[in-house]
Amino acid sequence: MNQPMPDQTEMRIGLAIGRMQDIPRGAPEIIEQIRRAEHDGFASVWVSHLLLVEGYDGPTIVAAAAQVTTRIELATFVPFLTRHPASMAHQALTIQALSENRLILCMASSHRVFMEHGLGIDFGDPVALLADYLPVLDALFRQGPVRRLASPYRTRVVPDVPGAKPPFVILPGLRRSMVRLAGGLADGVATIMAGPRFLEREVVPVLRHAAGASGRQAPRVAAHFFVSLTTEIEEARRYANGMMADLHEHPMYQRVLKVDGVERVGDVSIIGDPDMVADRLDGLASIGVTDLMASIPVLDGDVAAYERTYRFLADRALLASGAAIPRARLGQRGEGERDGRGDAAPILP
Repeated sequence: MNQPMPDQTEMRIGLAIGRMQDIPRGAPEIIEQIRRAEHDGFASVWVSHLLLVEGYDGPTIVAAAAQVTTRIELATFVPFLTRHPASMAHQALTIQALSENRLILCMASSHRVFMEHGLGIDFGDPVALLADYLPVLDALFRQGPVRRLASPYRTRVVPDVPGAKPPFVILPGLRRSMVRLAGGLADGVATIMAGPRFLEREVVPVLRHAAGASGRQAPRVAAHFFVSLTTEIEEARRYANGMMADLHEHPMYQRVLKVDGVERVGDVSIIGDPDMVADRLDGLASIGVTDLMASIPVLDGDVAAYERTYRFLADRALLASGAAIPRARLGQRGEGERDGRGDAAPILP
């Protein structure tokens, strides 16, 4: 692990895929959404943990998406306790071979209630478990023998996947101990339910310090936010709160939100006119967020908001990559945008 960062200095704009968007889709529609995201300029797609747990298998989705894309990074969240490092390595390296090495593997710790009551797996101490898990996984990714036979994750398997390189490995970024571990053994962190103050105080400096102390390259900081260009501020906030309703009562997320002085994720969501949204995105980049995982609300009071926001973010993604916005797209923006329900609608002034 400790992979070099992609060649891009601006914050990379990615699209979150899954239940956090509340758009019912079958597997073929999800794959088409990922293909479209690449075509429209997004840097990455992030197959959400909620989708993984309650619907389709995330790694299988990104493996299928690799067959219809050529550039976009493919991120998926995997509860590491559900897979031995040897199984994780074989699956990830296979996706690397299929995607020409575009996988971002997010090692989700999940939650005690799901692991223990849902699957019957001892949750234990995820930080301590990952401290044992990651060196074994790293050796397997490099397709060499595992010498840590004292690890609880012992194996004599040596993968052989031609053309596959070790993927980016991202850890959860909501506990300081996990962030420090990511700085020393992984390629970065991913956060949900975290506002800019939490990221600036609790994540970025801790991660950078740990990486520097370990002599590792600059890590990635991927942050999930609900983003909407709309005047229906309260509806967009309610949407975000509804999507994360089951997390608001969890003590860890309460602690995270408290750092930003709020109690609900809607209050840290990025909602408003284009200038305000652009300023918030620039602010995230300035504090060290390298990757945005954007979920776009679907609003009854502003049916054009999804496509309007999607196009805004796609344009930002293209500009961040150094590419020009196609002339045809500029023309479409002047004429209005599809709202996803068959009607054209103007962009917010």
